[in-house]
Amino acid sequence: MDYIRFAVDLLNPYGSIEAPWKDQKAPKTWVDLATGTGGPVPQFLRRWLKTSETCHLIRTDRFPSEEGVEYLDLRSDAFPPAEFYTLFNAFHHFAPADQKDIMAKMSTGTYALIAEPLSRSVFTFVGIFLLTGLLHWIFAPFVRPWSWRRMLWTYPIPVMPIVTCWDGLVSVLRAPRQKELETLARQASTSRFHWSVESVSFPFGSVLILIGQSIDKA
Repeated sequence: MDYIRFAVDLLNPYGSIEAPWKDQKAPKTWVDLATGTGGPVPQFLRRWLKTSETCHLIRTDRFPSEEGVEYLDLRSDAFPPAEFYTLFNAFHHFAPADQKDIMAKMSTGTYALIAEPLSRSVFTFVGIFLLTGLLHWIFAPFVRPWSWRRMLWTYPIPVMPIVTCWDGLVSVLRAPRQKELETLARQASTSRFHWSVESVSFPFGSVLILIGQSIDKA
């Protein structure tokens, strides 16, 4: 997870994503789902809200790997009440039925955002193979926090690069296409909550985002 967060910071795929509320009232409660997958919440707190004091943030994950992250199983647990829900780089891990259920739970708020930075293409497959595999040996010393165990399992015993590369390549194969997300958006939209799909470019590709917004928001 540390290396994935490092890679996300390096590529900055979420840098051009705008806040769903734009010029309207910003949320005061925010739940980030599957935080351990390298979500850019700190970046957005600074860019969207200017200061974290204006919003109460709850970070959640099924396998919390750092202090301050609460346990939450997206499949079986109810989501904590919030005005804003986010899910970065994890939606592809779920089956279609689970994806619909997750979107339904997120629809209880005022705003929702699901971002998928991977695309199902040869270009992305090769790029992820290089970034998570071969380049892992170059970037590992720069990943923070520093860990001798990471060095051990990267260089003498290369478990970390192999596991990270396998995870990345499988994620590319599971990555949703835009038409698939558009179908999900239509199915998940209700008279109270509307979902739409956008493609946001960054220097190394594009991010597909599902944006949800309450129709009767204040």
